[in-house]
Amino acid sequence: MKVKKPTKTIIVFLLLLICLWGSFLSYGSATQEFSLIEICQYNDGGNIQDLSVEGDYVYVADKEEGLEIIDVRNITAPIEVGQYHDGGSGATRDVYIEGNYAYVADGEDGLEIIDISDPTNPIEVGEFNDIHNNSNLHILGTTIGVSVEGKYAYICGVGALIIIIDISDPTTPIETGRIEVMGGYGSYSLGRDIVVVDNYAYIAYDVGGLRIINITDPTAPVEVAEFHGHGWAVGISVVDIYAYLGEAGGGLTVISISDPTSPFEVAHIVDEDPEGCNYYVSDVQTDKHYAYIANGLMGVKILDIQNRSSPVEVGHYENGCIPLKIAVKENYIYVADYQKGLVILNFQEKENESVISGYPLGLLLSSIGFILVFLKRKDFDFLHF
Repeated sequence: MKVKKPTKTIIVFLLLLICLWGSFLSYGSATQEFSLIEICQYNDGGNIQDLSVEGDYVYVADKEEGLEIIDVRNITAPIEVGQYHDGGSGATRDVYIEGNYAYVADGEDGLEIIDISDPTNPIEVGEFNDIHNNSNLHILGTTIGVSVEGKYAYICGVGALIIIIDISDPTTPIETGRIEVMGGYGSYSLGRDIVVVDNYAYIAYDVGGLRIINITDPTAPVEVAEFHGHGWAVGISVVDIYAYLGEAGGGLTVISISDPTSPFEVAHIVDEDPEGCNYYVSDVQTDKHYAYIANGLMGVKILDIQNRSSPVEVGHYENGCIPLKIAVKENYIYVADYQKGLVILNFQEKENESVISGYPLGLLLSSIGFILVFLKRKDFDFLHF
């Protein structure tokens, strides 16, 4: 077969375009989707507010019943094995597990430190309670959020304060520093969630937005930035140089914190739930590839966040679920549900339903292109230059 050189060039160019197009489809359409299946529920009639998963146990912050410890070694049949409630006036809101201790934000009773080395017999070993007075904006009223990093615990709640507590001796927690965070409703300001990464504390501060505190010197914390998104800040997660802010009435906002003193929006995901309410994200947990969000009446969602500027939904579970908080371990999502109590979901990768779409199509086209370019046959002697 004789082909003029210009024609050869055009044909080879077109074949190379097929290769490139196929490679582009392979790269751009390889989003993995997930199926979410409910494994079980556990509900003792309490009022679950938060949860943390460590080892074989789920540690539940129950508003009325304190700290509950649930054995999930049999994932289909969780069972309560331990509980601690001091009978005080506190309303248990948050729990953070570090080593053999549970750090519990217990409302008006402050921070409780509970030894969980024996999950069947949790014992309080320390307590920090800042005596409060609502007429004094410098006093923390009700402890709602807690985070632990190294030998320090960080607490926030009703009131304009973030307090840093030395817990190197868990039996004798001692305040080392505090900072007044203004911009909310004064004594009714509400620090809903707190995350500590490296030398910064990130606080979801309700109407006050995201607040960033430099804690390099725990005796003298300094606020370095604030960010106001699209609703009331209620949940926060940080991975690498990004913060993921869950907002009441504002959805999920992805924020660059490459420079913590100058945060800026990278992406905003918002929708409406079936009742016509604004997109409510009460909690968000993240890893390097996915964000797992508690999405109010719209249930639990998984977003692919590998492209930070354009997150894509890849999994969804609803079925009457109204999640408040979530925790993720391996292929399970543990949900603190407003009505159902503890709900455990399993998520698995979906199989590709069609080979002539997206990622498989890209591989097919690129493979065909490369085969045609390099094939040495008589019928393709025009490829020999």
